[in-house]
Parts: sequence; C-alpha cells; structure tokens
Amino acid sequence: MFVNLQQLFSMFEWKVDALSKDTDLGQTEVSLLCFDARLAVPQSVFFAVRGNQSDGHQYISQAIAHGAIALVVEDASRVPSDYKGFVLTVPDSRQMLD
Repeated sequence: MFVNLQQLFSMFEWKVDALSKDTDLGQTEVSLLCFDARLAVPQSVFFAVRGNQSDGHQYISQAIAHGAIALVVEDASRVPSDYKGFVLTVPDSRQMLD
C-alpha cells in the first residue's frame, strides 16, 4: 500500500494546514519512514527521535542530503532554514512512530 504525505500526516492528531496548501508536496508518495538518517532515501520521512546516547535532531541534515521530503521533529529550530520539504513539529517524535 502506498501513501502520500497528506494521507500519512492526516493520521496524526495535529492539524496539518501547511501541507494541504502545498498540493504538490501533499500528493508526494512516501517511500519510507525512518529514524536513522543513514537509512533515509529519496521521498522518505525522517523522525528525529531523542535517545539516551544520541539526538536524532543532530542528523537532520544527513537525512535531508539522502532525500527526506518530510521531517517529524520536536525542535523545529534545528531544521535548516533553506529546507524546502515539510516539517511537522510534535511534542514527542518517538510517540509518533508507535
């Protein structure tokens, strides 16, 4: 089953108005959900998860370089200002993966 960004983020309780305004991005098919930036591929969604030894926010640029079209983050200030993909800011990115 293939899902696009609009469908994926509509599953979350947060309202995602910004995505619905960008219809091209919203209709983009998602290839992979990942929390390890080394595994990000074009059209993937990267979840920046805070761990005991590492903070996924440190690897946002790596995920973007590998083609992530969307990011799920707790701290949007860690996203490069020139990033053109979609950013969903949530209180707990680990919980979003459950």
